[in-house]
Amino acid sequence: MTLYRAATAAAVACALVGGVAESSAFAAHPRTAVEADGEGAPAPSTPTELLEFDSRAAAWTVYNVTNKKTVSSNYTNRAQQLGSCKAARAGTTCTISVTKAATRTVGLALGASRATVTAGLNISKSSTVSMSVSCSSPTLRAGQTYRAWPRGKRYSYQVWKTASNTAGVVTVSKSGTLYAFDPGQNAITCG
Repeated sequence: MTLYRAATAAAVACALVGGVAESSAFAAHPRTAVEADGEGAPAPSTPTELLEFDSRAAAWTVYNVTNKKTVSSNYTNRAQQLGSCKAARAGTTCTISVTKAATRTVGLALGASRATVTAGLNISKSSTVSMSVSCSSPTLRAGQTYRAWPRGKRYSYQVWKTASNTAGVVTVSKSGTLYAFDPGQNAITCG
């Protein structure tokens, strides 16, 4: 966590893209660092758009989704089993019909809302994705189980929180690495 105080009563600027700050850039005016973690943090990268906040006005908070990476575009989420079938005897086959919804999971931190993080990731904020799909097993051994899981994109990212109080002190906090899973429509893995 790092604190900044505006060197003048000038405005503090934060980079916002589509209502969500794309980077942790802020403070387009001179400032001095106030120690919070034993060392001053460098000024974040140059903003692409500026939304000004008067440091003499009410307190404000901006959340930024940064360091976004697509970990996998074809990720099978085995924590979410959508269906299964078990062979009672050797040589049988089965078909799994999936009609339940898969869950879109989003890691949150520092008080950022689900809507803010999903907007930063450019994915839907809806918590579920409906499914209507089936898959058939190969020949199974006696007692063997055939399962279905949702498949989609997995993202890693961090959340930065930039907040100012009415005294003009700006605090910057950064989360650890977070993950999100965005299921594809009717995309499943069976096995």
